[in-house]
Amino acid sequence: MFSEYSDFMALQVDELSAGGTLQVITVLRAAVLCIGHIFITGTRSLVHDILVDGTLGYQFFQLPVYSGGTNGAAAVLHACADLSGSNMSAGYGLQVVDELTLMFCLISLFLSHKLFLFKNENRFHFTLPSLFLQEVTKECILFVMKKGLVLEGGAMRGMFTAGVMDVFLENNIEFDAAIGVSAGAAFGCNYKSKQIGRVIRYNKRYCNYWRYSSFRSLLLTGDIYGAKFCYYDIPMELDKFDRETFRNNPMDFYVVATDVYTGKAVYHNMTDANNENMEWLRASASMPMVSKPVKIGDSAYLDGGMADSIPLEYMQKKGFQKNVVILTQPEDYVKHQFSAIPLIRILTSRYPAVKKAMEERPAMYNAQAAYVKVCEEKGDTLVIRPVSPLNLGSIEHDPDELQRVYNEGRKVALERIEEVKRFTAC
Repeated sequence: MFSEYSDFMALQVDELSAGGTLQVITVLRAAVLCIGHIFITGTRSLVHDILVDGTLGYQFFQLPVYSGGTNGAAAVLHACADLSGSNMSAGYGLQVVDELTLMFCLISLFLSHKLFLFKNENRFHFTLPSLFLQEVTKECILFVMKKGLVLEGGAMRGMFTAGVMDVFLENNIEFDAAIGVSAGAAFGCNYKSKQIGRVIRYNKRYCNYWRYSSFRSLLLTGDIYGAKFCYYDIPMELDKFDRETFRNNPMDFYVVATDVYTGKAVYHNMTDANNENMEWLRASASMPMVSKPVKIGDSAYLDGGMADSIPLEYMQKKGFQKNVVILTQPEDYVKHQFSAIPLIRILTSRYPAVKKAMEERPAMYNAQAAYVKVCEEKGDTLVIRPVSPLNLGSIEHDPDELQRVYNEGRKVALERIEEVKRFTAC
């Protein structure tokens, strides 16, 4: 089989002139080439760069993602020249698929279209003619990137996030997965349950009740946000959380917590809103020094923001190539070291890993914020953030202030909703 495959490759090489002219081959022959590769190497990633005696190389085609629009064909065809996919123009990119997926695509196009095989810098590439790209929406052959939603924490600044999420829900913006940190988890779970308006409603209703959030609660229970009232009384009785919709929604929802013994981030996929999962939600939002560690299994956890404040990189490693990130700080925000670091060291003396994580958090946060900007500039990340500081504390008892920040989130989201629709459409 290998000999036949090599002969087939040699045939393609002979058909190309040394100057790199275009050679038209049928879809069937391209499919045979893919099948041969599967038998030899198995289904690996689509991009290969194999050198033979230092002179011959070939590279399998990366199927372009068509993202709509009447003039998309030229942009996608141009993108094919960059097989690394790193220089994506706005709205367009390259989707890496395995050989088997490409083979089925090629067979489905059998005898109806042709592919170009061309030589460039000792590499052979497959690409599609612009005519096919213009017709791709009619053919409905779309390879869609997995889309993620990343929700930063920020305590009551999460009202901004709530406003953005409600606008997204009102416009049927869907994601394959979401991940929330701290308040981003506590409020973000309502995206999976599709409960528009719930976050701002119960926060305004109970923000003045001491069992919800107060120093009285801290003194009496050890948690500044009352564990029982916030995570059981409200969602189970007072303003019910829609568990059925949450369970049936195929979108994954991850929460980030920090292991108090290791200082490392732990990621948990919430599949239900039962007691165990509510404990993970509570752990993610349990701010250090004003909350008791939440015991789950053999370990205990606190606020996920200490270990992974903006988990964009985690989502990318999970395979989510396009992500919308909702931040609660403006673009020029820089986190500085805590002024009360000596007090922090005393209060966290039982958990050295927590103390270390808190000391290192400013540098970690600033590095993550810078990474978000890099991804935003590349075009694979869309960032929603406030235009100026929200000026809201970790605890807020004024419902009008909560409404103000929520309205700011809605305003920013509405201004960019068409951009979000285009970004999430492919």
